[in-house]
Amino acid sequence: YANDTAVVRTASSDMGPGTYTAMTQLAADTLGLPIERVHFELGDSDMPKAPVHGGSMTLASVGTAVVDACKTLMARLPADDPAEGHGARLRRIGLESLTATGHSEPGEEAKQFSSAGFGAVFAEVRVDPDFGTVRVPRIVGAYDVGRVINPKIAPKLPLDQYRVKVPDYLRRLEGPAGRVVAGVLAVDVEALRVRE
Repeated sequence: YANDTAVVRTASSDMGPGTYTAMTQLAADTLGLPIERVHFELGDSDMPKAPVHGGSMTLASVGTAVVDACKTLMARLPADDPAEGHGARLRRIGLESLTATGHSEPGEEAKQFSSAGFGAVFAEVRVDPDFGTVRVPRIVGAYDVGRVINPKIAPKLPLDQYRVKVPDYLRRLEGPAGRVVAGVLAVDVEALRVRE
């Protein structure tokens, strides 16, 4: 907009991993605006289409499309004075606003490289032999996350996954009375180590 603000929209959802924050940061960075001058909207099917939210693909897909839209927008503005803000350039060409749509989809690299192998998690699981209660006293994870968009929340994301996944795996180990089901323990403890 000519008042040096931007609105970014997508039909994506946000289940709590910081989609609002990350997309706002990407747009602000690409447009050269302070973060408080960018407004991000999501979750309406009338907005540009987005893939299913999950599997660590929202940032890679929607984030790439946000950057693409911002770069397309900037390329449409006169660039005589790069220090001049985009609002001033819009006013100079007589516009109050300008719209651009970004696009992102897997390319040939999706056939050549895995996008799922980004970390390893190891858990110590203890089972009380008398009562069958299960405890997880220690979990250690190592991740290769690529570019960190928001360093404030990046360290907590694996912890959030542990809080969600460990109880899920432990429920699979327990029978109706909360005790370990015989014959299942070895399989599910291995799943806890390998699947994560």
